[in-house]
Amino acid sequence: MYESTTEQLAELVARKHRVLTCLRDLGRRQAELIERNEIDVLLKLLSGKQRLLDELLALDGRLAPFREQDPDRRRWASDDDRARCSEVAADCERMLRQIVQQERESEQAMIRCRDETAARIDGSHKAVQVHGAYFGANQSTASSLDLSSGT
Repeated sequence: MYESTTEQLAELVARKHRVLTCLRDLGRRQAELIERNEIDVLLKLLSGKQRLLDELLALDGRLAPFREQDPDRRRWASDDDRARCSEVAADCERMLRQIVQQERESEQAMIRCRDETAARIDGSHKAVQVHGAYFGANQSTASSLDLSSGT
């Protein structure tokens, strides 16, 4: 049976940390783009973000065997290596919570943008209706006005 090593674990945790750092940074950029309503650039960013999410899922799959192990039975080269890996893993968990919070905030910002856009469109539509009704009424009044002299 294949036995996972602590060196592999440390490398996978480090890679997960790098991916999460990128996701966190992209999340910050995403919020800026939403705020500035730069949808085209936002869509490109989201595409890149999806690739990172796919990589994160793959890493999570590779980390799965380690979750089944008893951490106290793992053999580390040194206590420092174990402590370092533990710190990086804890930082990954903190970043993951931060990323989830960023996503919630971005979702709310997108909802606000959508609602504001819908309100502007609705206002424009009503303005067109009022304009049409006003000028339509004026045109029909002008066309029915009898300008002939009655003498």
